[in-house]
Order: sequence, then C-alpha cells, then structure tokens
Amino acid sequence: MSGWHLTSDGLRIRKDWQVKNFLAGIEFFAKVAELAEAEGHHPDLHLEGYRHVWIELWTHAIGGLSENDFILAAKIDRLPVRLRSP
Repeated sequence: MSGWHLTSDGLRIRKDWQVKNFLAGIEFFAKVAELAEAEGHHPDLHLEGYRHVWIELWTHAIGGLSENDFILAAKIDRLPVRLRSP
C-alpha cells in the first residue's frame, strides 16, 4: 500500500496522485467507482486543479478505519492510472 497515509484526525487513510490531465483523473475515478461498487465500499474521491486527485477511505458505519479500508486501498493500487510525467 505504497503512498497511503493516515489523515491528521487518524480516522481515514489517504493517497494522492498527480495524473497526466483532467481526463486521466476522470478515467481513474471511473475505474475506482466500478471497483468500489463491486466491493460495496465507497471511498471519497477528490479532483482539484484538473490533475491532482486524492482518495480517502474510511468505514462510515464505524466512523473510522476497518480492515475493508486497507483491502480496498490495496485493490485501488492495482488499478491503472495515467500519471503526470516528471
């Protein structure tokens, strides 16, 4: 789960990406949405400044982190994403 970190409140995990462009972010989010729906576990998806995307995971029912959050994070890490070139 490379790149995931606890949020300052300690109740969520978050990962940030710099994608190639706006469309790359939307394509990535579509893949995440498909996965999340299949898993029945829905993350918070954020897109800012047309190429900065981030995802936060937490279990709403318990108001914090559960094993399912880490499982979904690992699955998200396996999804293809078009990143911004260095």
